[in-house]
Amino acid sequence: MASTHAKRAHAEYAPSSADRWSACVGSTQLIREIYPKGVPNTQSHATASGTAIHEEAERWLTGPPADKATKYGITYKLDGEEHRIDYQDWVGHVEGYYDKIQEIVEELRFFTGEEPVVVVEGKIKVIDPHCWGSVDCYIYAGNTLYVIDLKTGRGHIVSAEQNRQFMTYAAGICIEHKWTFDEIHLCRFQAPDEENPFDDWVTDKVTLQSWVTNLRQIIKTSEAGKGELTSGDHCLWCPAKSQCPKQHETAMSVFDDQEAGTLAPVQAMTLEQQMFLVEHATQIIDYIRAVTDNMLQLALENPDAVPGYKVVEGRSMRRWNRSEADIAAALALEGIDTSQLYEEPKLKSFTKVEKVVGKKQFAALDLVEKPPGKPTLVPVSDKRPTLASLTMDGFND
Repeated sequence: MASTHAKRAHAEYAPSSADRWSACVGSTQLIREIYPKGVPNTQSHATASGTAIHEEAERWLTGPPADKATKYGITYKLDGEEHRIDYQDWVGHVEGYYDKIQEIVEELRFFTGEEPVVVVEGKIKVIDPHCWGSVDCYIYAGNTLYVIDLKTGRGHIVSAEQNRQFMTYAAGICIEHKWTFDEIHLCRFQAPDEENPFDDWVTDKVTLQSWVTNLRQIIKTSEAGKGELTSGDHCLWCPAKSQCPKQHETAMSVFDDQEAGTLAPVQAMTLEQQMFLVEHATQIIDYIRAVTDNMLQLALENPDAVPGYKVVEGRSMRRWNRSEADIAAALALEGIDTSQLYEEPKLKSFTKVEKVVGKKQFAALDLVEKPPGKPTLVPVSDKRPTLASLTMDGFND
């Protein structure tokens, strides 16, 4: 398969954030004002592990044929520490995505009589120099194009239908190929969507040409500083969310609405008032969470920035510190009957394994770790030490 490797950098009007900047035209200028040196490159476990799974998928598509019988973990680094994704936690994403691409290649080969071209991590340009990015995979043969995006998130299922990110990718590819494609499939593979892991929406070049015209006008308006701020689902990943006046206006308007009235105790509220709050709860909670995240970042950068609050290590759960195969091997060496350790097809929880092995022997084997908790903003009255003190003392003593 052909492969075009591209850096994982993004433009201000990147296809991956088209949902946000095309719906909220004023957001790009607001982000520039808040982050004049560029948005900080912060990562979470979700984004870092997602990147690692994407890189593994790329390896399957561009490297030697993968040995599917070999079960191995993949790793990623976050805050200088290495983390592991066990085989069973990544293989469903990668294998399903890989198999679907093979299926599309076979279908195109059969129906077009041509050898399909498969481009992995292909760099595309839509509107120079503003709108460009990298698409996970696209395949074409004859007059047919497939644009495929791998999604690994579990909490937010993405639809391919009229997906602005996918439409922007496809438009860039069509521009490069001088609009030769008549049948264009915009596809998403998302393994956590068990009912429909492969979502396929078919469009045409007329629709995409109209979309490009729309994009040019959006970017022109934004660059002229005339874009308006709007709130909606597109705000979810906006880096300016916590400081956006429109977000504040929208969240606060809930309490100004005549239907909501004043916030009386639940027992004193009418059913309509309670239903109103439930209807808007997600929006209010999302906004408060964004403000809290912003205050946390300020406190991390300067412990005195948020009077009355401090940053502590949040609570975390224990986890295995090696693969199931390594754990089973270590326990077998201790003479443990490994048949007692499984609830097919997986290893039992470490609490249950500890009961089988014995608490003292289990602790001596050092099979479990407790990772540092996520930084959390709490009142200074909280008894936990500040994160700065914990860092100086060290977590591994």
